[in-house]
Amino acid sequence: MSSFDALHLPFLVDSLALEEHVLESPLAGSMLRGLSPLGLVGLGVLPGPTRRPLSVARPMLAPADFAGRRIAMQASRVSRDTLRALGALPVAIPSAGAITGLDGLEQQIDAIYTNHYELHARYLAGNVVLWPRPLVLFMSRRRFESLGVADRRLLTAAAKASIGPMLALQRRLESRAATGLCRRGLVVARASPQDLAALAAAVSPVYAAAEPATQAFVQAIRRIKARMGAPPDNVRPCPGAPPRVDAVIPDGAYTVTITSRDALRAGLPLRDDLAQVPRQQFRLELRAGGFTLYELRSRPPAVGFAGTFSVYRDRVVATGDNGDLLHARWALTPSGLRFTDVRVPRAGRVNDYTVVWGTRPWRRTG
Repeated sequence: MSSFDALHLPFLVDSLALEEHVLESPLAGSMLRGLSPLGLVGLGVLPGPTRRPLSVARPMLAPADFAGRRIAMQASRVSRDTLRALGALPVAIPSAGAITGLDGLEQQIDAIYTNHYELHARYLAGNVVLWPRPLVLFMSRRRFESLGVADRRLLTAAAKASIGPMLALQRRLESRAATGLCRRGLVVARASPQDLAALAAAVSPVYAAAEPATQAFVQAIRRIKARMGAPPDNVRPCPGAPPRVDAVIPDGAYTVTITSRDALRAGLPLRDDLAQVPRQQFRLELRAGGFTLYELRSRPPAVGFAGTFSVYRDRVVATGDNGDLLHARWALTPSGLRFTDVRVPRAGRVNDYTVVWGTRPWRRTG
């Protein structure tokens, strides 16, 4: 079933605005009718995030930057053929899979942020939009035909009405991720118009292999794109200077070692991981109001907690990407950075956070 292939072809639907126009046009209905031979009824197509290349050694802005690189992708024929056309070696990984040892990946910026891929690959091509990942809503024809006319209309109307809110959600997620990634040291690069033209020319074999019906959809999308005249979406470069924040804790890297004896003495149960491992080392990186806590016993280090923090006098509040809040007092002492009175609302008085953050002073290492 290939009726949605045109939405995934490289460098075609390269902005959320264009995705919105395409999905609100009659094209979406025509694509959904391609589900009929499968015994399905298409209810609607919702906009999804746009994917960009993230790389290790240098930004991937032109075909030469892809040549010979091992690039992670989520299993997809179009992804595989596109990367090969650009000269790269595609490597399929599962969702949120590791990219250790690879040269980059294709991914949406929010997933780069939540999966901490910037720890391994820090160069993002901000205006190289590979393709979107829209969501198709469907149900079995038998079930659909068992509904009354009013219920059928309600389902299809709800799907269409969800396009706007889904676009707003994608924009919020991208904005949050871009801000957080800049705090973590991401480098955002911009391809020139000549680079973008070279990328589009390099993937022409992918278009040539498309079925006639897909090519008709491509021409229709190009007409919409020409009428809009909009450039590809662009993740703005990170600011050269860190944004002004209230924090006065010096930026840098701090380490601490927690022993099983520390954990048991604090009151953690014997079954807790901290109580079972004799010694565990952690690294806390602070930068421009953002923090990342690494567990160093794994290779590469695993991210245990990350987010933003704010300071008022001797109090600090850390807000994790996972929604957890941590309150503490802080002080710089001769032995290092100390956190005391560590509390996590809605958690017990003693927990892993209170032990790791508050048991021993953090020694600054960089």
